[in-house]
Amino acid sequence: TMANSTSSSRTTAVVQPAKPADYRYDVFISYPHEPNLMGWVQRYFGPELQSAISNQLQRKIAPRIFLDRWEIKTGEEWERRLGHALRESIYLVPVLSAAYLRSKWCMTELDAFLHRERTQRLIAADGSGGLVQPVLWVKLETLPKKIGRKQFTDLSAYAWNTQAFANSQQYLAFQQEVRAFAAQLCRAGYFKMPPAKAALNVNKRHANAQPPRNMVRPRIK
Repeated sequence: TMANSTSSSRTTAVVQPAKPADYRYDVFISYPHEPNLMGWVQRYFGPELQSAISNQLQRKIAPRIFLDRWEIKTGEEWERRLGHALRESIYLVPVLSAAYLRSKWCMTELDAFLHRERTQRLIAADGSGGLVQPVLWVKLETLPKKIGRKQFTDLSAYAWNTQAFANSQQYLAFQQEVRAFAAQLCRAGYFKMPPAKAALNVNKRHANAQPPRNMVRPRIK
């Protein structure tokens, strides 16, 4: 997730949905470039989630997780690369913090997947299910109304980006939480989802939007 946009005057980009064989990533992890959070995602959450999904699915090929620092190489056009990755990913896992809600690019990624949920009718009337599966990195009193009805996995007790955390008993509890989260993703069945029927909008106008005003209290598992 890039923290800001390099241009506010570019035209709206609509990224067409991928066919089943074109889904390159199982999960797109959306997160702000806040140093501690970024290190936690790259060192601990991302690898543990990949391992847990692999154990759940028992596939010969390891699940693909999109993290910008893993996948975008030096010299690549990062905006275009992010757009393709969003189109080619099944799930979005936003790692929520105050910095996430302030990040224009994070909110663009979130809006793109919420659009896909609505157009493909992959979300229940009560807001459950769907392709957006959020986790909380820090406890937040309120969240944007558009995702506030979703159930959240609270990982704020494990928000440590230190080697001491990796060597602690608390890390074992963290691994259990991530395994439960991966099982939830796999039970939903979207890893076998049909082709997307509607365009996945990666809309540059969202990148210029103000932080959300309609806020509700999060529903935490």
